[in-house]
Amino acid sequence: MFKKILLIFLIILLVLAAEAFIIGLPQSWLCQGRRAVNGFFSFNPLPDFGCVPASPILENSAWERVVVEIKNCQVTGALQTRRREVIVTLKDGRRLMAIEPDIDDVMDIIGSVHRQCGDFSVGSE
Repeated sequence: MFKKILLIFLIILLVLAAEAFIIGLPQSWLCQGRRAVNGFFSFNPLPDFGCVPASPILENSAWERVVVEIKNCQVTGALQTRRREVIVTLKDGRRLMAIEPDIDDVMDIIGSVHRQCGDFSVGSE
């Protein structure tokens, strides 16, 4: 009985390893210029924030900058992804993107300025 369970476990492990090698892991995307390229094959969907061209609309910002803008009440909306990516929309229309140190850090900061800044849209994935 133990040998059958071990054999089934090894088969499942081999299938998962083969799938990761053939299809590629989600982290296997690489940025080349403005294009995201998969390390092996391109079966994986593009990552949420792959290679974003520099523009006045979307900046790759440091976390500290996002925190300062939230605390200065300059934010009209915020979005947090499960990968700890945070996008805030500023009152002047620009968007800032950063990686938060720990999940839900942005929610704690937004909660701390709620009385001072009022309501704005907040989304989480």
